[in-house]
Amino acid sequence: MAFTRRKRTLAACGIARIGFGWCQSSWFLEAVQCGEAGVEGNSWTRDIGEIIDGLVADRVTYPTHDWGALALDCLNCSMDYPAELVERAHPELVSNVYRDLFPNPFVPLEWNPEWLTSTVRDLAAHIYAERDFATMPILGDGLMDAGCDHQLIQDHCRSTKPHARGCWVVDAILGKT
Repeated sequence: MAFTRRKRTLAACGIARIGFGWCQSSWFLEAVQCGEAGVEGNSWTRDIGEIIDGLVADRVTYPTHDWGALALDCLNCSMDYPAELVERAHPELVSNVYRDLFPNPFVPLEWNPEWLTSTVRDLAAHIYAERDFATMPILGDGLMDAGCDHQLIQDHCRSTKPHARGCWVVDAILGKT
């Protein structure tokens, strides 16, 4: 289970999106989107300095931590903030995001290429591009129709816990690391 730069940034972004849905600052949301775009090699239209200035101007704090620092982690690919502060305040949130990004290392898992039908790949691409994680159970159905009855994969697709970009099932289907 390697924490690549991509996975570290997506973990920070997932924690930000799932755990800080209450934060409606456009600067916060833009920082998260820029972090996600950056790890995929995509550019964004706004200057990072402008985002940072906006975060400072919009500064809002949560009882135990500052969401602006988390937004900066999304931009800078730093996990120091979520690991130390968010985890202390919301350990279940951080654990759930990590479980979404990484499969259980103690359960053997081999992907059968026959499971990766055009329907499964198209649905995974849609989920990834649109962040439409509500359709994960449909992806599970598509995988089942393709012959995938692996309990870990099926359980993950049908989990009611929040998913984030970087979800290990979607990433595996799309060939992302």
